[in-house]
Amino acid sequence: MNKIAIIGCGNMGLIYANSFLRYKIVTKENLLLVEKNTDRQQSLSAMNIGKVVTTDDKAIADCNIVILAVKPQDFKEL
Repeated sequence: MNKIAIIGCGNMGLIYANSFLRYKIVTKENLLLVEKNTDRQQSLSAMNIGKVVTTDDKAIADCNIVILAVKPQDFKEL
């Protein structure tokens, strides 16, 4: 089974996450939602669609697919 990390969980990141779950590409347990904003982390956790982590979580390295779903102006910080 794939382990997927989605870095940036705005509109685009959530579209990826929901599609991966709908088509059974990944399970909730193997989906990491990587979000830097603490308020957004809380709302993502409430959605219960994957494990919400911060950008420095070591679990990201265990994923075999990493998707960057951040705005171009955030690339430098990332």
